[in-house]
Amino acid sequence: SVFDLNWFFFGMEKFDVTVKRNTIIKILTVISIFAFVRRKTDLIIYIWIMALGNLLAQLYLWTKLKREVSICTVSIKACFRHLKPLCMLFIPLAASSIYQVLSKIILGNISGDYQLGLFDNTQKLINIPMSLVIAFGNVMLPKMSNMFKNYDQEKGHCISSGNARHDARTQSGYGADPLLREKTGFRRLVRG
Repeated sequence: SVFDLNWFFFGMEKFDVTVKRNTIIKILTVISIFAFVRRKTDLIIYIWIMALGNLLAQLYLWTKLKREVSICTVSIKACFRHLKPLCMLFIPLAASSIYQVLSKIILGNISGDYQLGLFDNTQKLINIPMSLVIAFGNVMLPKMSNMFKNYDQEKGHCISSGNARHDARTQSGYGADPLLREKTGFRRLVRG
């Protein structure tokens, strides 16, 4: 996964490249498994088929990358310009991860296994809808970033300071409160 380039094509909104590649590779992998793996002793063949499938998938993306990216030199000073926004994204994620781990450790030391089990199971229940929200955010982020970068007031795009919540809230009337828009940094661009 170190050499996985799916993130690049997702960010460029070229989902067809990864979907077609995954479909073809998975079909070829399944056909190869049914054709060559017959007994329990064929485990090494199965491992090679799976490894070659992953290798071919990554090599395909790397060949596609050559057409999309050109190599250029970047100064260190230009990199530091992005450091503050990256830290603003990283710090809340790191704090949340540390909180989740430490809360279980502290609760385990303070109380018994029963209470820790209840807490852990409620956290799992909370994470189910959170995973849906995160997945929605991951899908919408490239499109919203593109809209924010290529923002066009004449088309009346609804954009927010970083994610797609504004459009959904505005459509439902929830975002109509001016005080809420001011506090959250949301703004609506209207035609005319």
